[in-house]
Amino acid sequence: MPNKVCEKFSTFTDILCRWKKKYFKLALLTIGIVLFHIYLVFASLKHPKPVIPLIAITVILWLVVLYCLMQKYATAVIPQLWQDQFKRCFTPCWNSKFVNRTKSIATFAVPTILLVATALVSLYNRWQRINSLFGFVAIVLALLASCKNSSEVQWRPVVWGFAVQICFGLLTLKWFAGQAAIQWFSDQIITFLSFADQGSEFVYGFLVHPPRICGMEPVLMFSALQAIIYFSAFSSLLYHLGLVQLVFAGMAKMMQLTLATTAIESFHAVVSIFLGMCESAILVSPYLAKQTDSELFAILCSGFASSSVAMFSVYATFGACPRYLVSSSLMSAPASLACSKLAFPETAASATRSCNFRLERSRHENILDAISAGATSAVRVILENGANLVVFVALLAFANSCICWLGEQVGILDLSLEKILGYAFFPVAFIVGFSEETDMSRRIEETLMAAELMGTSVVLNELIAFQRMGRFIAQGKLSARAQMMATFALCNFSNFGSIGIQLGTFGAICGEKKSVVSRLALKGILVGYAVALSSACWAGIMVDSFQVCRLRNATESCFKVDA
Repeated sequence: MPNKVCEKFSTFTDILCRWKKKYFKLALLTIGIVLFHIYLVFASLKHPKPVIPLIAITVILWLVVLYCLMQKYATAVIPQLWQDQFKRCFTPCWNSKFVNRTKSIATFAVPTILLVATALVSLYNRWQRINSLFGFVAIVLALLASCKNSSEVQWRPVVWGFAVQICFGLLTLKWFAGQAAIQWFSDQIITFLSFADQGSEFVYGFLVHPPRICGMEPVLMFSALQAIIYFSAFSSLLYHLGLVQLVFAGMAKMMQLTLATTAIESFHAVVSIFLGMCESAILVSPYLAKQTDSELFAILCSGFASSSVAMFSVYATFGACPRYLVSSSLMSAPASLACSKLAFPETAASATRSCNFRLERSRHENILDAISAGATSAVRVILENGANLVVFVALLAFANSCICWLGEQVGILDLSLEKILGYAFFPVAFIVGFSEETDMSRRIEETLMAAELMGTSVVLNELIAFQRMGRFIAQGKLSARAQMMATFALCNFSNFGSIGIQLGTFGAICGEKKSVVSRLALKGILVGYAVALSSACWAGIMVDSFQVCRLRNATESCFKVDA
């Protein structure tokens, strides 16, 4: 009898503890929300203008919360009888022949009109930019020509993918309010990532911010690359709190509805806007084994076609404008699905088209554990980036030495791998329209430099290409338009080194698909780079006034030490 009493008492105390814990968290959350809104009211009354972005973010968050609550409780609140009556009245109308025909026409007419109207308005009285429009058309035709089953192409994801790409371009590059919003957002990203310098300086000292001595620059490994650790820890924290799942799932749902792609493809494309190709693949790892070859190819392309937010701080040190980096990542997400479905259409039945996609919950014990795990996981990425830079720069120097010697034997001076890559990629760069110069000799010269950057990005990696772009900017060799389009063309992971990284990632998380990845990776690199070039084309068509950003490492006044 005493044992039974003890067991019942123990069960009662457990229930009481769980109840207290649940409502204690709810009470803390409620108090926090109330205090935040009180602060927001006082701040908006005292200094209205600086608080506008915070108010906008709060409104967006409340709309997301309201949508989630409606989705969860709408069916429970509305009587079942009303739901049945609504379905009986609405379903026959929605499935009628007239409505179906209208839907099918609108599905292709709306994005096509958007494409044509944007091109005509942007090119009006700016005939030089027609070069970029021809470049976009050439990219689409090249992708279609590379398709083995062109008759199987489903045009809805292709047309809508490019239409959404243009919408993002209009919002971030053409619309004044959108330009201001994306400028503010990109500035906040760089400011947020710059706080990593505080921790780096504490650990590495003057290597992060060296004295102002001419020729003495911050050490890349101990300065800009450390932002990757910082961002990885922050991403892990957001994932633990469930914010990553909430925001990305909503964006992926919108893309899935417009493009008619599967949940996994859409989610991976959206996540690739902010995270790297390895992290985004890991998030969908439970579903990779069920993916068809076409779906896996789309996942590879979206990983190759965009960069990671953590790398923006590194790119900005070489003169890349953060606003263009953010716009490029946004535009690449829908375009990656469009290009992948054009180059590799779906021919098999998908096993995940109607699956209930849910992300796994965080396995970390608490917030501190999540932050620590995120920081630790980024160490490997830092070492890989550093090792790749050392190896590729060394190989580039060796290749240039050999090529220069070979050129000298036949009377060709100053021959280098960069020049060879420039000539190889020149036709593509010329068609895309990097230069707007009317003088043909100057146009060819600037296009050759852009082609060098393209070739360096694909054959070596984007960091070396951005570094070389920084040199061109410092020497005044690139116009503002060429700088902008080069930023769009280089902001991606489409290089041969990424194939090895993806093979290692898929081998670790989904070994049965490694052989498929190895077969599709090379084409994925080329299609991923075509995505970046398509974004560059639309940027060249849309943008009227170009932003020029200074090199963050450039020393305006430095102390010259004579030997």
